[in-house]
Amino acid sequence: DAEESPNSHKTDTSLPGGDVLMLIEHVKQEYKKKRFSSSGLAGAFREPGPNQGREEYLNAVEALYDLIYFLGEVFVQFHRISDGLGDYGMIRVSPWLHPFLDALIEKVARLKASLEGLREAVDNELVLAKAKGRKVKKPVPTEYMTGRAHAAVERAIVSKDCHSMLLLQTLEELKARSAPERLPHVIEGVSNACKSLQDVLASQQFRARVGDAFPSVQPLDAPAAPVAPAAILGKKEQQKALTDSPEFVERVD
Repeated sequence: DAEESPNSHKTDTSLPGGDVLMLIEHVKQEYKKKRFSSSGLAGAFREPGPNQGREEYLNAVEALYDLIYFLGEVFVQFHRISDGLGDYGMIRVSPWLHPFLDALIEKVARLKASLEGLREAVDNELVLAKAKGRKVKKPVPTEYMTGRAHAAVERAIVSKDCHSMLLLQTLEELKARSAPERLPHVIEGVSNACKSLQDVLASQQFRARVGDAFPSVQPLDAPAAPVAPAAILGKKEQQKALTDSPEFVERVD
């Protein structure tokens, strides 16, 4: 049997995206049976037996699928909380956010490692082989295709400001900004801003400029207790905890 991916034993087509994982497993079986005619692979990666290029390619596809799910289905919910409650909201849900960010960072690192392995395989089998005068098995990419591929890899994982490094940096910054120890500082900043705003709205200078139609400024009532994550997200029957969903658990493992 073909080597299984870390998640292959859990694949369930009833789950969102389960068909994608089944397709990846199907392609692995097709490669094992030496069915490469419609694979789109270069000739060097159509050889029977273990092949680093094919393995890294499929690993990268699966890691990319995980990232798409994490960003498109899970991270967007945290973004909604951030839009409504800013840093305060993200700090309040940090017990959920930080483990998720750790999982997301691991997926980015896995994708980067797979792309680096694929790049090494392509260089060895196509670029270096041609430079050393070895015969390169057909089909081979055109010069235009090769140039585009190198440019894409450069942007994704090679350059100093490549996409993978920028994404990892952004995730680490988000983790730092949502650290629970920042909560007193954030609350103090909001409190000071409200007090300053109240003083300005009640000042004679503001009243003289705004006119008598502006209502009297009433003190803002402080909340009786800190807002719990459940209150931020809404009623339980209306909001499902993403971290308990089968799809999320499957992609994290």
